[in-house]
Amino acid sequence: MTRFWVRLVAHAVSDRPEIASFEEFLAAYPLLLNKNTPLRHWSRDAMFGTDARMGWREPDVVALPF
Repeated sequence: MTRFWVRLVAHAVSDRPEIASFEEFLAAYPLLLNKNTPLRHWSRDAMFGTDARMGWREPDVVALPF
């Protein structure tokens, strides 16, 4: 889960490097405030299963764009 959020924030920063303030950054990427964002890419079973706790698991719903 942590790896997903790190990758998502890094993607957003590299996509919009001109954004100077945190408030503007969140306004441009409101999905960063949605705790269910990872479920766009992983099913609940994949996200919270035993395998997911052991290491990185590729998405089983929609591939990550980054």
